Amino acid sequence: MPVKHTITATEGVYFITFTCYRWMRLIAIADAYDMIYKWFDHLKCKGHYICGYVIMPNHVHALIAFREYRSID
Repeated sequence: MPVKHTITATEGVYFITFTCYRWMRLIAIADAYDMIYKWFDHLKCKGHYICGYVIMPNHVHALIAFREYRSID
C-alpha cells in the first residue's frame, strides 16, 4: 500500500524507501543503477549528504541528510 507523506521540515536526516510497481525487478530490468547514482550526485551537488544506501533489483533504501537549500543568486 503506497504511503505519501509531506515533509514540512527544511533539513534533517531521513530514511527513505522507494519500491517498484508490484515489487517487479524494474531497476535490474532497466539497468537503472546509474540513474540512481546520478540522483545521489545531484543531491550531493545541492549540499545534501548520502549517509548510506542499498540498491536492490526492486527497491532502494537510503539514509539521506538533507540541509536547507539556499540559492546563490
